Amino acid sequence: MSQTLADHVATKLRIEMARLDVAPSELARRLDEQSLWVVRRMRGRVPITLIDLGRIAAALEIPAVDFLPTVERVA
Repeated sequence: MSQTLADHVATKLRIEMARLDVAPSELARRLDEQSLWVVRRMRGRVPITLIDLGRIAAALEIPAVDFLPTVERVA
């Protein structure tokens, strides 16, 4: 079963937060949101909009494009 784009972004968010050792409460603080706002998006319960993605990426200090899947090009 293939993963949806929303699922991929949520998975990548969890990976990046773990890599950077950023707790949901810390990301929520950086975004001036409640922890539940972050947790719902991390778990894929609420899709991450492009605006959310930009804010999250800025708060984690990584490019938003890093959350998107890469496409292998065939020559």
